[in-house]
Amino acid sequence: MAHYVYGLFTKDSNKLFYIGISSGSKNLYHRQKNHMTESSNPRKMNMINKHGMCMKIIWKVKTRIDAEQREEFLIRWFGRESDGGILVNFAKHSKDTSFAYNSHTEQTRKKISTIQKKLNKKEEYRRANRDRNLTVPYDDVISLLDQWAKNPFESQTSFANRNGIKRSMFKDWLRLYKPEYIGLQKRELEKILCSINNIGRPKDIIFKISEMTGFSLNNAKKVYYDKYLPRFREEI
Repeated sequence: MAHYVYGLFTKDSNKLFYIGISSGSKNLYHRQKNHMTESSNPRKMNMINKHGMCMKIIWKVKTRIDAEQREEFLIRWFGRESDGGILVNFAKHSKDTSFAYNSHTEQTRKKISTIQKKLNKKEEYRRANRDRNLTVPYDDVISLLDQWAKNPFESQTSFANRNGIKRSMFKDWLRLYKPEYIGLQKRELEKILCSINNIGRPKDIIFKISEMTGFSLNNAKKVYYDKYLPRFREEI
């Protein structure tokens, strides 16, 4: 049986506000209907009534344990409102029963406001807020990043546009899921420049760089003057 990690997004503005898990496609369908009627979480009902609701599958996994771990990760990553985050989840994960289902008092709201102000000063929290609209399945994200890494000389902007992705989203995916790919183009270019011996005229070297990288002749010329020539002079 498949297990799903899903997010509830506002229908009018596509903002993530709740993370949940479900086992089996039938249960997932009933879980979606239950969210529309259950009143145990007033804040969630308020979001649904005010903005509408759209359920989106974030991950499809084989085991319940994997689903629970990913659910807990996302709740911790995006943060609950009670912790200064964006999610209306009461619990930290599906097995957490320690949270009392009470609405926030005035004192609690003041504490949340204080925490929020402190968090907003942190760069990592601001980055997390940029990534709160996690609408593309995890496996698809990894597949796209791996596809780009096979030809890192294609600019990220070009690759993103070709696949209908925002450049900023692709950059955030790279940082979040494949940080080892950051700077890949630079590292691969260094390998190529190291492999090119002084084969004669600058025109021939520029053509060779273009041939090995797929860069246009203008871009290869820029690489020649900015990267290759300084390296060659150092070796001399």
